[in-house]
Amino acid sequence: MSARKEWVEDLEYYPEAGCYVLRTMHDRSIGTQECLRSTSLQPHNQVQNFWDDGFELSHVTWLEDRWWVFAHRPADRKSKIQLIVFDGNYPEQDVADCIAQGKEIMYLHFSNNQWCLVANDDPMPLRGPGALYQEVFTFESFPADFLRDRVWRNEKVVKRIAFSGNLWVVVIGNGEDRNHKQELYIYSSWPGNVLLDIVGAGTTSIHSFHYDPNSKTYYLISERRTQHLNPADKPIINSVSVKISHAAPIERLREMGVSQ
Repeated sequence: MSARKEWVEDLEYYPEAGCYVLRTMHDRSIGTQECLRSTSLQPHNQVQNFWDDGFELSHVTWLEDRWWVFAHRPADRKSKIQLIVFDGNYPEQDVADCIAQGKEIMYLHFSNNQWCLVANDDPMPLRGPGALYQEVFTFESFPADFLRDRVWRNEKVVKRIAFSGNLWVVVIGNGEDRNHKQELYIYSSWPGNVLLDIVGAGTTSIHSFHYDPNSKTYYLISERRTQHLNPADKPIINSVSVKISHAAPIERLREMGVSQ
């Protein structure tokens, strides 16, 4: 399969709105991407097979009674080793071990009553130059004040945020530079146009988008990066499109060349 410009960053179904949201990215470090659909309870083998074939996990979600496992082959393949955990309960000990042992959390997601944790199983230093900084916090409700007061005010960033329906998990790390900016938007109704407008403006990308049925609220985190500290520098924007549809976007995936 030849390299292409777009790859799937996120694909989710929001039943309260009856909409699928497909977010794609443009990243030259991504060579190819494939998708495998599986009805198995836990797609350990599928993810491991992708890894053995030189792919790394991009996104995994449960849609239309099956798992959709997206994996990409980096153009400049690095010898990362991935720790892959699927668990019906929040894998608290695995996450704690990652933090203590310097294993970077690459992916954390909840779908179909399963937590999926992917970490770099090749430990990084916790002190000194190039040290890994990451912390994980859990909350019973969306931590808006925590993000504003403890994360962004201290020039940290949200690396991953996941929601199980009764538990929010936030992984934070250092910003890549002082112009790595994230903002939180909260909506009480479907913000479909906002999703399209953020990407359409060409200056900001979507970091994460969640719906909490308990509070009937949507939480959107946007992201903006610039290469240096000069305000005139152009932002580094990876998101290239958001597609909202009432049916699974199979044709769009085919147009992108994602194998299934």
